[in-house]
Amino acid sequence: MLFKIHRILGVSLIFFILLLSFTGLVLQHPDYFETRKKFVGPSMVKFFYDIKPCEIYGFEFEEQWILTCNNKVFINDIKILSNFNEIHSVQKVGDDYKIGIDKFVLTISDEGEITKSFNKITGEKTSPVFSKVDNTYSKLIEYDELAKVISYERIIVDMHTGRIFGVAGISLIDIISIGIILLSITGFITWLKRKLTH
Repeated sequence: MLFKIHRILGVSLIFFILLLSFTGLVLQHPDYFETRKKFVGPSMVKFFYDIKPCEIYGFEFEEQWILTCNNKVFINDIKILSNFNEIHSVQKVGDDYKIGIDKFVLTISDEGEITKSFNKITGEKTSPVFSKVDNTYSKLIEYDELAKVISYERIIVDMHTGRIFGVAGISLIDIISIGIILLSITGFITWLKRKLTH
């Protein structure tokens, strides 16, 4: 009877034992597998974690789009700054743009490189009016922002613990863990009985 239970448990749990062994092995060697440096695609982020892309607001100025997403500023799809509170003015000077952000002014080239920083803006300037943007640049920003959210290490940890499937996944891993403990105990007792009878 005990051997039959052991065999049923073994067959039932083989996939999960392999999965837990594989994910455990990968987690033990994150540098070798580079799981901290690689990120899962946006479609997996949306599907498994229900993370929504940031809402992108902006305005068009002199044939360029000034866009914001999660306290980041972009010119078209090039990120120029993180952690800002307010864009209060924009000015075109030659080939460069002067953008008043918080308490300082950045001079930015057409390629999105910050070339200078000032304390105030002078001359004629535009006070921006932001609206929600849905264009090619906003799609690229949304994709890039989601593509850097969840590392392979995080998704492997969540597979290993069952969290990737929410509460049901955690409960399933708990049941599997109990099953593996029973498998070990029944295997040991079966081996011990056979050893004692021979």
